Amino acid sequence: ALENDPNAGMALEALPELIDQLEAKMKEAAKKLDFEEAANLRDRVKQLRQKMAGSA
Repeated sequence: ALENDPNAGMALEALPELIDQLEAKMKEAAKKLDFEEAANLRDRVKQLRQKMAGSA
């Protein structure tokens, strides 16, 4: 999971902005009825939030 995350080495300060971007992409994918992509993005957001919470 996280070992395959291309953002695993990112600075924690950058995560909130990345999460915002991913959530925007997730909403766009859902509007296009691309629910598989939306679910993948949701899972990425969840992982990043857990990473932020774990480092707090």
